[in-house]
Amino acid sequence: MKSWPRLAGLWLIVALFAPAWPCVAAAQPMLLVQDDLADLRPNEVTGQTWATTSRADLQGQFCAARSGTPTRLALVSHALSRRQRDDCAAAKDGKLVEALIGRRAVIAMTSGANFALTPELLYRALVRDVAAPDGEFIANRVARWRDLDASLPDAPIRILLPPSGSIESRIVSDVILYEGCAVRAGAMLPADPLKRMAICTTLRTDNAVTHAADRPTVTAWLRGQGNAALALVGVAVLLAEPDLETALPLDGVTPSFANIADGRYRAALPVYLLTVISPETARTVAGIAGPLLAEATIGPLGKLPRRGLAPLAAADRVKLRVSLGREFENAAD
Repeated sequence: MKSWPRLAGLWLIVALFAPAWPCVAAAQPMLLVQDDLADLRPNEVTGQTWATTSRADLQGQFCAARSGTPTRLALVSHALSRRQRDDCAAAKDGKLVEALIGRRAVIAMTSGANFALTPELLYRALVRDVAAPDGEFIANRVARWRDLDASLPDAPIRILLPPSGSIESRIVSDVILYEGCAVRAGAMLPADPLKRMAICTTLRTDNAVTHAADRPTVTAWLRGQGNAALALVGVAVLLAEPDLETALPLDGVTPSFANIADGRYRAALPVYLLTVISPETARTVAGIAGPLLAEATIGPLGKLPRRGLAPLAAADRVKLRVSLGREFENAAD
């Protein structure tokens, strides 16, 4: 099978390798999707039922040793640590594979105003209590963008946040606000990580901040709030609303698919496919992973970008399919 690297998609692997794989009993595969990635709806792509579980529980469920469930796949937003990989019981009889399939990202949109943003500015605009020069945390009463920086518009702060519980909401808190808080507050923060997170990410509740739930389209909200209003949105919203006008750079980096794909744009989290490949599971895993990783699914015009997945670069998508194909080929030997 030396011609394998020229194959365009994993769905062809199933047909090519099926005769080489042993027949096994049709056990129900374990398919898990992290709760804040469930909006990718992998069940609609693969035709299989994916169980939704929390980040805290997913790794334990995936790695637990359970007889009768050899086939396991999961969609997660964090890679396993080396210790977690070593402790993963599910990998004892096969190869544990983590494959980056794309990223989720948050993009700052306006209805026309164009100004520079940093995590530190968004932290000062959004959180309930901000670090003061005297080392204390005080109630955030900043009302206008120009109060944060003289280069910003002289307009009220109005920010639309992603829906609560979404992965975009987590990117706002865990990536943007936490980074901005570290820059602004630094040594003032408590050592306890839970207290640090609470101080850095608890949002203000006045009219500067609005949550996306039960609102009109983002485009309509922006136009109703003034030129300098800001909406923090995910890729799905961006693709669903072509009338959205201006995407703002973060730390000088524009939120293009290319910059998100190569990691230069930092307001993003990865999405990994986690699975275990062995001679017994390779055929079933390929049958599920094939349609999930096809170009029609993860390419720029595919199903998953319309649900919020920023795609990998074209060369990396090809590399992804080739790399997994080699894993299937090795399992079949």
